[in-house]
Amino acid sequence: MSELEPRNDDEALSALLDGTLSSEAAAALTARLEREPELAARLEAMARASRAVRDAYRGVVDEPLPDRVLELLRAPHSSGDRIVPLQPRHRRTAQRWFPHALAAGIALAVGFGLGFGLSQRGGDSGPAALLAAAGAVSPGSPLHDLLESAPSGVPRALDGGARAEARLTFRAENGDWCRELAMTTGAVSSVALACRRSGAWRVELLGVEAAGGELYRPAGGDSPFREAVGGLMDGEPLEPDAERALLASGWESD
Repeated sequence: MSELEPRNDDEALSALLDGTLSSEAAAALTARLEREPELAARLEAMARASRAVRDAYRGVVDEPLPDRVLELLRAPHSSGDRIVPLQPRHRRTAQRWFPHALAAGIALAVGFGLGFGLSQRGGDSGPAALLAAAGAVSPGSPLHDLLESAPSGVPRALDGGARAEARLTFRAENGDWCRELAMTTGAVSSVALACRRSGAWRVELLGVEAAGGELYRPAGGDSPFREAVGGLMDGEPLEPDAERALLASGWESD
């Protein structure tokens, strides 16, 4: 398999939606979609999610980043800083905000961590690195333990001096359980959406907050992150009692 070929069904479906799949691979996948109803249903769920993200960004694409975010981008980096790349082939300038499709499933990046990368101070374990990885969450990691068992509003310590807590839990339109997270280190806070599928957690949506803890909001609207999360949600978030029961059950209703 070449480096550019999709490594799993979700990645292949995402590439099909993006129009980046080779003609041969697209033909083979289309044939599978005709034979496999479950795969076709997954494609439709991903397409709905993609539309929700696109709708959330309508009117934002040409809007410049706010000064406080641009200041973070222009700040000098120490020699120990790391830049965590986000899909280099989708690089964009810092003056424009674009949805950023990650390798698998429904995903986007919001904030100053668009295609050119996220600056992470102080090592490999801060929230920027954890969220920019935007893929499978390692079982047994502090982030995995938080997602799997911590009630919303209960903070947990992560690696690198970061702290995080779940904000809410809900069922997505595709049937997955999802949790919105808030993570903080230093002057930068990150928000993310992680979803559970077949017992595994993946970071699916990402946003970065500047100092002061507020996501960028385009004129006259909610932040794209908030709108995107709302577009993926099936119904309302779980009430605390229902969430605790779900956690205690070990996510039996997966």
